[in-house]
Amino acid sequence: MSYRFHPGAEHEHFEIIRFYESQQAGLGAVYLTEFETLMARVARMPEIYRIYRLPNIRTVTLIKLP
Repeated sequence: MSYRFHPGAEHEHFEIIRFYESQQAGLGAVYLTEFETLMARVARMPEIYRIYRLPNIRTVTLIKLP
């Protein structure tokens, strides 16, 4: 399984990285690492995450950063 961004969500993702980096150097990288780790987990075991919208859009929450 893989994931892909809706174009608007991809833009928002990059904005979040820039925001965290502007707050503290390196914090954008922390966010990105957590995000990528979580997405790899979802890709390995998608069935443990609830379906948010059919047919297979799932929702997960980052733990370290809001």
